[in-house]
Amino acid sequence: GGVLPEADDEPYYCSCGAAFCSPQALQRHCEKTSHPPEGEEEGYECVMCHALFDSEEALRSHCGGELPRDDDEPSWCSCGRAFCSASALLAHAQATGHQPEVDESYEALSALDEDNYRRGLSDACKRKLAASARRVSASDDLPEDPITKEPLPVGADLVPLPCGHLFEQRMLWKWFETHRTCPVCRSELED
Repeated sequence: GGVLPEADDEPYYCSCGAAFCSPQALQRHCEKTSHPPEGEEEGYECVMCHALFDSEEALRSHCGGELPRDDDEPSWCSCGRAFCSASALLAHAQATGHQPEVDESYEALSALDEDNYRRGLSDACKRKLAASARRVSASDDLPEDPITKEPLPVGADLVPLPCGHLFEQRMLWKWFETHRTCPVCRSELED
């Protein structure tokens, strides 16, 4: 701004977090980017990406229908972009061909399908799958869970799916409460 700042001068901040040494530099930045200076934001802010919206409805739409909390973690795409909801990440991934980066847990995989119709697998199909289950013994090479990559525990009942993936029955049945597909490859299971 034409004057050298003193060592004890406080910076001027934009709502995007950028710091400037003069109010003139901040003003130029804000004019270029359409960001308001810090403290002058109006509207509704997304706690995940700090985007501002004119209404709570617009913010909800941006965040996939739910307002995120401060302690929520964003959903990440392989391109490095963060999303406020799993449904927003899926829409982006489908539009761009990118791969969502998912938390390697059954809960996270369930969240990716949150907008899909939730009809679990029938009991008859579960019984048919259970008939081919086998128990892990101490003499076995311990197979790994295809999602968590952890060794499956001795004594666990393992269920092979038609696609070839092998799961611990307890976790698979939990998945099948709301899904009819393999948790890994999404192959549809026939009822």
